[in-house]
Amino acid sequence: MTVGDTNRDTALFSTQGHGKDGAEKTALSPGAQRSDFIRQTVNAALKLVIGAPVEKNGGERGIRTLGTLARTTVFETAPFNHSGTSPRLQLYKLPVRRCKQNYARLGFPDYAPFTRETGMQDFTDKVAVISGGVNGIGFDIAKALAGEKCHVVIADLDQEACDAAAAEISAQGVSAIGHKCDVTQEADIAALADAAWDKFGHVDLLFNNAGVGAGLVSSTKMADADLRWIFEVNFFGNWNMCMEFLRRFKEQNSEAHICNTASENSIGWPMPRMAGYNASKAAVLGYTGMLRMELPDHISVSLLCPGWTQTDIGNSGTRRQEKFGGPKPARPSFPMDGDFFPYEVETVGAHTLAEIKNGSFYIFPHYAARHLAEERNDEIIAAFDAQTGPSPDWQKHDTRSFFEAMQAARNNKE
Repeated sequence: MTVGDTNRDTALFSTQGHGKDGAEKTALSPGAQRSDFIRQTVNAALKLVIGAPVEKNGGERGIRTLGTLARTTVFETAPFNHSGTSPRLQLYKLPVRRCKQNYARLGFPDYAPFTRETGMQDFTDKVAVISGGVNGIGFDIAKALAGEKCHVVIADLDQEACDAAAAEISAQGVSAIGHKCDVTQEADIAALADAAWDKFGHVDLLFNNAGVGAGLVSSTKMADADLRWIFEVNFFGNWNMCMEFLRRFKEQNSEAHICNTASENSIGWPMPRMAGYNASKAAVLGYTGMLRMELPDHISVSLLCPGWTQTDIGNSGTRRQEKFGGPKPARPSFPMDGDFFPYEVETVGAHTLAEIKNGSFYIFPHYAARHLAEERNDEIIAAFDAQTGPSPDWQKHDTRSFFEAMQAARNNKE
């Protein structure tokens, strides 16, 4: 299938918006009239280099295809518009085999970022470990997994709550255990992994879902203890869980998947007075993107970015550990008057599993977060177009091109 073959591709060189009813609409950008020419150029170049034009993948859209080719054929061909409404080209990722073949021709056969076509397809008799699993999003994921006949290990701060949650999951006909784990303690994480492998003999999925929030407070008034608590749980806890289970996944050498829970706060700025939370979730996005490029083929990764969801994260301070200042008083919930209200938590679990099967890196269960990403990305591209322009040798200054050249040189030596 070539670029521009379907109705969806009418927006390839356009800006997209949404009406009041939420329906998607397309407003053509200034470069739309050149779209046919550019599409033909891209497809001709792709056919010349890899023997076929770009193909679509239903599971994950808008992913960067072959970097060098996209840069030289698209961005140097498409006109740069300094009004802030530059044309966009949405390229679809190449099949894994073809993309790896192409990178091998360029001298780095083991480097093929963003090329996974599908994820884990069958959860039957797999084993999943879920941090922050006793309620909220973590527990909804556990229920969805049990519905797919996947066994579950539920981890959280309180053993009694873990046991109760595990009992409810077991009632769905799978095996489930609860295990107390403080993700800010590396010894607890190792003990959790030991317990999971001792019980089941293998683990196949990790859902890094533990997270906390410190409420709404301006950046200049945020307590250092709160900031460190947020980062220790949301980022370092996530990181340390990942590193412990990744080591074991590599040794196990069978298909495995990691799903890191980030947030709509990773992709935009929903509201002020959330600087610490926003920064911690942006950090999760940043390192998960690196994992996506670095992991071996048998381990896949995804980033779950829920929107405003009906969970108890607003009162996570009531369970704050003593080393971070101890428990905080319970906070009243925002009144739900019918005009504004969070998504129900049941909107997350089944959607997440479906997108893991699709091979999606970004998992977005909630439409209301879309405008946050669009707002940020539009501003970034507009700023680039207003402040910079292409030069004949710009690729010499490109970080990714530099890395690819280094990798090629190293592989040639080997």
